[in-house]
Amino acid sequence: MAKTLKIWNGRGWGRPRYNPENIHQRLPVSYEEYCDHIFVCAHSKAEAVRIVNEAGGCISAREIDIYWSKNCWGNTMEGIEPEVGVWGIQNYKDKPVRLYPKG
Repeated sequence: MAKTLKIWNGRGWGRPRYNPENIHQRLPVSYEEYCDHIFVCAHSKAEAVRIVNEAGGCISAREIDIYWSKNCWGNTMEGIEPEVGVWGIQNYKDKPVRLYPKG
């Protein structure tokens, strides 16, 4: 029997690169640059922590417990079937970009 997938959404990590000509320039979502909000689907909280950190983030199980929304895929993820992975956006109007595994 397959394990049930769990979902979370929470704040992202990083910060935009400084651009003296346009400090508000939006960058493409990248685990190496900036991500304002992330969505995670995993079989367990431990797996969620592992894959977010493998995607370039830096989170702990404690952060997921305190700051993230459990069992909430969010309107932003509408139409995206839950499967193990990490997605990110910079703005709530953006389409989520798959960060892990790269796809």
